[in-house]
Amino acid sequence: MGYVRFVLGKRHPASGFPDGVFRTAYALLRDSAEISQADRETLNDQLVWFEEHLPVPKRFNKTKSKGYYRRNTRGIAWFREQAVEHIPRMNEIKRVL
Repeated sequence: MGYVRFVLGKRHPASGFPDGVFRTAYALLRDSAEISQADRETLNDQLVWFEEHLPVPKRFNKTKSKGYYRRNTRGIAWFREQAVEHIPRMNEIKRVL
């Protein structure tokens, strides 16, 4: 079983790993006036779909040691290659970005 991760060229300041697409998409909707109305609607529609259809993990830390819930998480999310509904939608977000 393979996994797919959608990333951008810049790196996340805390983890040092390439930034994920969701973080950038939300920032673009929130902060940028340089996005067309059509692209804004596409991003919003896709993000709303993911909010409704993609469960958010309760935690990203693997450890169950005392105080794990207080630790700074640096979770990196991946899709299984069988995520046939999710991957095309991620490609659409990537196209807009």
